[in-house]
Amino acid sequence: AVHGGSGLNFGVIELIKKIYKYSDDYKLAHRIDKFTSGCLIIAKKMSSLRDVHAQFRNKQVKKVYECIVHGQWPKSKTKIESNIEVRKLNNQRFSVESEAGKTSYTKFKFIKCNDLFSHIVALPITGRTHQIRLHCSSAGHPIVGDNKYNLQNKNQLSKNKNLMLHSNQIKFMINNKKYTFNA
Repeated sequence: AVHGGSGLNFGVIELIKKIYKYSDDYKLAHRIDKFTSGCLIIAKKMSSLRDVHAQFRNKQVKKVYECIVHGQWPKSKTKIESNIEVRKLNNQRFSVESEAGKTSYTKFKFIKCNDLFSHIVALPITGRTHQIRLHCSSAGHPIVGDNKYNLQNKNQLSKNKNLMLHSNQIKFMINNKKYTFNA
């Protein structure tokens, strides 16, 4: 997990503070879901944190996610736009598509598929809670290993326990210099 909570006493930032000297001021610049792997931005200075947060607000941070989804993703499905609202049930947060929600937008690129699964790339333009997971599920192609948003295809629950969602690349600027990180 990125943060402690949900039954965990620690998260990534707490681990970093234990491992590295002089890391008491390190801050998370954004979050990824507990079961998502890949790139995460950690700011060493408050000025950098504010700068990255401003870039997120202005949609200047570019993120690329690799996904393995159930079924054959249609090559023509290149974007999903919907309103997403975060709700709480039994002390668990989840997102739903709702008129009352905030606008969310994800672009998709088809990579390849076989009879059972598709490899796609998701490029979130907005950053709503569980946005990619919900968009894939609402398209009828939930992410492999996602037992939370595999709503239409409960019979397709994968034996794979890992969420097949990976934050592959992130691009942003610090002091007018472009940075690209890949995981």
